[in-house]
Amino acid sequence: MEDPILLSDRLFESLTGSDVPAGNDDIAGVRDELSPELKAFVDDLHNPDYVDSQIGQMGRFDVDAAWRMVSGQAGGNIAPARRTRRPLLRGWFRWMSVAAVVAILAGVAMYMRDSHNATIPPVISEEIARAIELSGERGLTAAVIEKKSYPVRSAVPAAASGSKAQAETSSPAGADSEDEVVAEMLSATKVTTYHDKEFWLTLPDGTLVHLGANTRIIYPDRFAGDSRDVYLEGEAYFIVAKNKASRFVVHTKVATTTVYGTEFDVITSDDDALCRVVLVRGSVGVATLSGCELELSPGQEARMTDESITVSDVDVTPYEAWNTGRIDFTDWPLGKVMSVIGKWYGHSVRFDDESLSQIRISGSFNRYETLGPTLDAISTITGLDIGRDSDRITIRQHIR
Repeated sequence: MEDPILLSDRLFESLTGSDVPAGNDDIAGVRDELSPELKAFVDDLHNPDYVDSQIGQMGRFDVDAAWRMVSGQAGGNIAPARRTRRPLLRGWFRWMSVAAVVAILAGVAMYMRDSHNATIPPVISEEIARAIELSGERGLTAAVIEKKSYPVRSAVPAAASGSKAQAETSSPAGADSEDEVVAEMLSATKVTTYHDKEFWLTLPDGTLVHLGANTRIIYPDRFAGDSRDVYLEGEAYFIVAKNKASRFVVHTKVATTTVYGTEFDVITSDDDALCRVVLVRGSVGVATLSGCELELSPGQEARMTDESITVSDVDVTPYEAWNTGRIDFTDWPLGKVMSVIGKWYGHSVRFDDESLSQIRISGSFNRYETLGPTLDAISTITGLDIGRDSDRITIRQHIR
């Protein structure tokens, strides 16, 4: 049989997973050289429950009694080991260990709670940062900013499901719908854009909002609790700061949109009878004031009135391009390109012959250039006649 010392070293390496020299492939054969009793012992050492039980037994070992027995067998010539304060220290150590574990668990719990409640501002791409800069350079950014005060809580906030807020008896006479929605804000800011301007706004939680022309938004000076509520009329593209513990709710006169962190576009009609929500990324829940609720997936548009929701698939490219102010495209159908340009400049697009919308073109356009040169470039590329009036672009075959 192999030398016991070498055998024990190899057993230790095998049990602990220690590195062994390369090419030493006979470690697996060590167990075969053991007696049945040792084989059983090695198997027990691989069993965590057995090891724990042995450690427990060691904790109950009476050291003083063992020393007395050994001293008696040796004729009293062996003195017991010097007593120490280990029992006392062991007790203190046990309590300190428990306290340390409790502290660690409390720290983990606080970290998890803070992580759950933490608000994570959105990441703003270079394209969006450039769009904000160009908008200011071109003089397209302008808005009226007002403070609205609510010295008395005049209404309860709208519920997450979209049910309409009901004014309490303390509600001032003639309070309009946004007053009912934001009355709990106490102190709020109202931002209103001009009919031909846009505005970029960062909310107190870090949410970035791109307001379109003739739009207004009302939001509180700070968000608190489990809901971040804003009121909107017009069009706005939201890049929402993430917070798993606080939903972000956009209220309009006919519907609500609820998210925890995503990108979407909200558009209300001029008479506020229709609200459209286009989801670009993430997920949102939409609800009418009558209680109809649906969840959208990216690439879907919800059209909502007081009592109904209609969902359809849409191309989100025009909405993303409107937000960033630029498109670079290769082999796109003309219809898709014109849908982006139409949204950029607030024009409808009409093809005299629908087959013209399938012409493929490549190029790059910037929303912060004027419409005339953009249409001239498309006309040159396609050889088509492109005309426009106040709010419509018409595309037809070139007449020689």
